[in-house]
Amino acid sequence: MGFLVLGLVSLLALFLVVLLAARLSARHLRILVLVTLFIVLGSGLVLLALAGRYGLAAPLGFIMLWLVRLWRVMREGTPTAGAGDARSGKTAPRVTPMSVAEAREVLGVDATASTEEIEAAYRDLIVKNHPDHGGTDWIAAQLNQARDTLLDRS
Repeated sequence: MGFLVLGLVSLLALFLVVLLAARLSARHLRILVLVTLFIVLGSGLVLLALAGRYGLAAPLGFIMLWLVRLWRVMREGTPTAGAGDARSGKTAPRVTPMSVAEAREVLGVDATASTEEIEAAYRDLIVKNHPDHGGTDWIAAQLNQARDTLLDRS
């Protein structure tokens, strides 16, 4: 009788999750799937570890570490790649148009900055954030676009 009640409660919970999932956006649905997987795998990991089945618990721990990595990637909201360089196989980050105020904020210059000050701020930031030195393509693209936006307007 207990298993019957547990089965009915499980079906009801599954039904509620499906109703919730039907109303979610694609991004929130991915988050729901990740959280659900994390909870299920975490519970399995704890149960296997308590039962002394470390050989089975280790792969679950490894999978959970990859879920954490996937969560971080999703949370960062990496930009969508645009057209790439066919020879190198690399894809360039897609850059949206930037306003002058956003460009000033990216480079950290004020409205009265001269061309030399803009170039100096750009050089300092690109050296620190260049993809060859630990930065990302997206940051370099933002810096390039901010410099171009400010120098076209000045």
